[in-house]
Amino acid sequence: MSEYIGPAIGVVLVVALIVFGLHHLFVVMPRRHRNKVDRVVGIAGLAQRLNGTVHTTRTGTRPSFGVLPGPRDILSPKPLTGPLDQFDQAVEFSYRGHQALGVDYTFNHRTPGHNRRYIRVQHNIAQVRIPPTPHLRIAGRTPAGLTYRGDALRVFPLGVPRFDDAFEVAAADEGFARTVLTGPMVDLLLYGARYRDKFLEFESGVLRSEFFGPLEEKVLLSNLDLLIDVVERLPQQAFRGS
Repeated sequence: MSEYIGPAIGVVLVVALIVFGLHHLFVVMPRRHRNKVDRVVGIAGLAQRLNGTVHTTRTGTRPSFGVLPGPRDILSPKPLTGPLDQFDQAVEFSYRGHQALGVDYTFNHRTPGHNRRYIRVQHNIAQVRIPPTPHLRIAGRTPAGLTYRGDALRVFPLGVPRFDDAFEVAAADEGFARTVLTGPMVDLLLYGARYRDKFLEFESGVLRSEFFGPLEEKVLLSNLDLLIDVVERLPQQAFRGS
């Protein structure tokens, strides 16, 4: 009897692999393709309605402003200005009286632990154009321990205990950071729950933030609303001498 068990198990495994492969070929891959097509069509429709411009590797154009992600094969999504093929698609348009940009990209991420493997991850970046400012990052501390290191920014406490418990401030110019973080701005960030798990970055003439997932119309507009609400509360003196 035992001489039949081994071959039987082998047959079952082969059949399972064939079924898995067929499922991936005829179900998973077409679904991914449909989702990608739907996403591209949706962004193109958004650009058409708002008289915007879509940029992809196929169009051969790039956004007129903003921060683009780094190389696709990096192990973490470190934001760096890079060549055209470093994003999947971008759309720039006017929204709520501001120049806005949405960018998405795919990168390879190495999972932690002993059994490390690479997975493909999609992120999207929402950006609003502003006058040039010193580099400033305001990051929520949730998930717990969320911090950003490895750059020239200096981390410092604002001196408002509730704010310092919820956010980390890192700046190239502490004076600019304190000008930005006045009472109304602190209240917006503290009492607007949507900011607690995100970061806001003033860099290269934009206010931007980055989010998990592909670029989709509803998500992009919602994230731009979040950024514009901040921009419209910035004191005018924040841009003096920039």
